[in-house]
Amino acid sequence: MAGDSKKFHYEFMGPYGPIAIIFGLPFMCYVLYFTCNVDGCISLNPTSELFLQFKNPITDDFASFVKSLWSTEATLVFLGWFALQSILYLILPGNSVQGSPYNDKGDTLTYKLNGFAALLVGSSVMIGIFNPNNPNKPKHSHV
Repeated sequence: MAGDSKKFHYEFMGPYGPIAIIFGLPFMCYVLYFTCNVDGCISLNPTSELFLQFKNPITDDFASFVKSLWSTEATLVFLGWFALQSILYLILPGNSVQGSPYNDKGDTLTYKLNGFAALLVGSSVMIGIFNPNNPNKPKHSHV
């Protein structure tokens, strides 16, 4: 019977929602970084004082702008954190649960719920690294 077929339903706009977050969030962060400073954010009014004082880092010196976007240290910290979280997912205990069906056949994925334990271990690692009493503490002014 035609009325018995289930209509498949996506949550969070299906595949488009996560793609929008993956690309939209970094884009918005760059927009805010380049258009706001301690004096305020750029005004969209082209006659305003802030708009006229805005210096565009992209067109002024493109080579130094591109260099300013890359940080080897930040990349290594990110990759280290990602590797730590991947290892914690594999080794920490947690309940396994079935996810929501992702197609018309009713197939599901199994997820291990150990995020809180990973939070505690990851936070402990960060506290250990950045502890003021640690003689090998990284020397950063923002930490």
